[in-house]
Amino acid sequence: MESTSVEQLPNDVKNETSDNVQIDKTDENPQQQRQDFNSEYNKIELGNLGKFAFGELRALIKKLKLKPTKIKTTNSYGGRDFAFLCFRTVEEKESAMKLFNGYKWKGKEISAKEGKAVLDPLIKRRLAEESLDQNAPKPKKFRKKTVVEATVPLANVPYENQLIRKEKECMKHLQAYATSVKKASLELRPMIQANEKEKGLPCIWHGIKQAPKINGYRNKCEFAVGLNANNERTVGFRLGSYTDGSLEVASIQDLPHIPDRTKLAVQLYESYIKQSKYDVFNMQVYKGQFRQFTVRLSESTGEIMIVAGIHTTEILDELDDLLKDIVDFFTERNGKELNVSSIYLEEINKREIGQVQNNFRHVHGSKYITDTILGLKFRISAASFFQINTQSAEVLYELAIKMGKIDSGTTILDICCGTGTIGLCFAKHCKEVLGVEIIADAINDAKFNAQENGIENSKFYAGNCDDYIHSLVYEAENENLLAIIDPPRAGIQTKSKEALRNARGLNRFIYIACAPKAAMQNWIDFSRPCSKTLKGEPFVLKEAAAVDMFPHTEHIEMVLLFERLVRVQKAKEKENGNETQTSAASST
Repeated sequence: MESTSVEQLPNDVKNETSDNVQIDKTDENPQQQRQDFNSEYNKIELGNLGKFAFGELRALIKKLKLKPTKIKTTNSYGGRDFAFLCFRTVEEKESAMKLFNGYKWKGKEISAKEGKAVLDPLIKRRLAEESLDQNAPKPKKFRKKTVVEATVPLANVPYENQLIRKEKECMKHLQAYATSVKKASLELRPMIQANEKEKGLPCIWHGIKQAPKINGYRNKCEFAVGLNANNERTVGFRLGSYTDGSLEVASIQDLPHIPDRTKLAVQLYESYIKQSKYDVFNMQVYKGQFRQFTVRLSESTGEIMIVAGIHTTEILDELDDLLKDIVDFFTERNGKELNVSSIYLEEINKREIGQVQNNFRHVHGSKYITDTILGLKFRISAASFFQINTQSAEVLYELAIKMGKIDSGTTILDICCGTGTIGLCFAKHCKEVLGVEIIADAINDAKFNAQENGIENSKFYAGNCDDYIHSLVYEAENENLLAIIDPPRAGIQTKSKEALRNARGLNRFIYIACAPKAAMQNWIDFSRPCSKTLKGEPFVLKEAAAVDMFPHTEHIEMVLLFERLVRVQKAKEKENGNETQTSAASST
């Protein structure tokens, strides 16, 4: 089931967080105390929608000027013909029902009725645990994880064995890609089967590159603020998600992947919130102030930035005083030993429609810290994306440069370029770098970083990637193009994927995946046969490798080189032609 929350409309998609267990409105539980947050009580069910795409329904909602907190529906085209909308208030719900009932859309009259709320995950878990046989061993899903199990499950495995385990996972991902593409494309099947017979995989495998630094490697950590098992205020990591029915936060002091200075920052901030008159945030009732704590640490300069994530809705009149006290704590009182370089506020409230990130407010020190990759300096702001393992990032970028066969005639299209780290590291090896990123502040950082490093062969643009891909290809005017795609965990959106497939002149790209399983659908779609939406010739996976960016965890970063089928065909034709000429010459 596909769903969207008000925090993410109109671009992103969110999974439904609970099953269809219904709740009685007369029940007394914490879910009822936060109706402004959990809108299950103000849900409507739309029927008789016919076949529709999620984007079409979203456009209709926008046209009717409705502001649901969530949209829950089936996947694109086909399947069921109904959807659910949730609203913050009864008035909004009733107004929406009046608008939809009898509304003509796509040749049908929509029906609208009151939807039934589903059970809050915390209540659901509590009831499930109460129903267990107390004399029998608890099922695995009810066993509480330790903080090590929840965050660094491989911490007690020798590093060499971690790499072996991760390489096996990469093999599985490549084999899963091959299986799916062989089913989807009769044209590519013989090519993939031939590669599998020769190499055992659908492509050339360059192996896994180990991390130069395996302990204390994280230059950025986002910590939750909440209560531990003893009901004490704690800054650390959650042992589970809210959707799993878990709110407990555990200490991070014994975790190997977090730097000692970051641990000190956490320890100091925890001591601060323990003596504060303000409360920690409680997701269940959506109340409290201290919600998150982010630490960014520069490996090259030693600068440290802290970001206090605060739910500000209830304390707007007192917020300035709270921020002043936090600054005073880290500059004049106990927190002074941290020698903090920069302090930010992150306002973590309900997002407005179209809002893609939280609001950040600089409150003390420098606005940026600076770190170095491959000899280049990069400024990092509170919301900037920067690879969390600096030394492994250098290995990753050098590998991508080598796999992409980049030379002085190559033009790089940096898709989802962020602050320009990848593109600028490639700049001295290529003719030109053209980057695009949706967050304007990140583009400002990219332009600054280019200027700061004296790089003149780069241009960066703020906007949706899918809107810019064709124009970037046109601007490049270069047959030797290589796109670099380093998307979020779930991969690139459908429009960007289609734009890449349909971009004439773009025949090669490198895909960097920090969550290969989640990105798998992207890889498969790049290799699908031509269709109404995917008009360009398919891409074929040619080479793959991996870099261990996240030691002690299950995560792995994969680097994949795709080439368009026509390019492969021409290469084969050329190769076959040379063989024919050689044979003819030999016979004479």
